[in-house]
Amino acid sequence: MASSGEDLRYLAESVQDSAQRSAVIGYYRSFARPHRLSDRHAAFQNYAMARPQQPSLQLHGVSDGCLRPQLFDAVRGRLPQGSRIVPVSGAGHFLQLEQPEVVGDLIQEYIGPAGA
Repeated sequence: MASSGEDLRYLAESVQDSAQRSAVIGYYRSFARPHRLSDRHAAFQNYAMARPQQPSLQLHGVSDGCLRPQLFDAVRGRLPQGSRIVPVSGAGHFLQLEQPEVVGDLIQEYIGPAGA
């Protein structure tokens, strides 16, 4: 697994101009500062943050430095019956890259065997 320093160097090399950096960072800022959104973006955030209608599997990395695990405690009561929230040890924000086998197994367990 790459260190966070390596990841940040790769990110810096990947988004070299200010418009790209602004887009990458702006995505996260918009969720943290909803009062600053345009009407178009506020409507999308309301849609994205609405109560799910179908049971959901929510996986999150225990070491996520962007989304605190406590956030998922608050979400728990908003999910439909049949939903699961599962913390993934040894993973941060990109748990599908950091623990791909664990994530894959959890998803497969939740959705059931293929063709079922």
